[in-house]
Amino acid sequence: MVLTPFECVVICHERMVILYFVSLTTSLLYFPIILLQRLSKRTGMIRALVSEVVGMSPYERRMLDMLKTGGASADKRMYKYAKRRLGSHKRALKKREQVKDAYAAIRAKAA
Repeated sequence: MVLTPFECVVICHERMVILYFVSLTTSLLYFPIILLQRLSKRTGMIRALVSEVVGMSPYERRMLDMLKTGGASADKRMYKYAKRRLGSHKRALKKREQVKDAYAAIRAKAA
């Protein structure tokens, strides 16, 4: 039996199973899927600029109102609302933290 310098790697991404035959010297950092998950400087800057100019969408404003008026269960209600709107657990958690940070910035600016 001859051993080849290749290894089979299986990556699950967004409900797709991707099979790679990778040389043993190649790092996992250079896989196309992992490169897609990184945020470039330009994209981050453009997203920040657009969100600053445009402001919050209506569902984000509603989440902000939930945070302002809600009591102990505000986090849970915000999460459930975001999950229903965005469709996944990770996106909902990220959006909830984003709205919380925006609220903290508004409060810091007012104080």
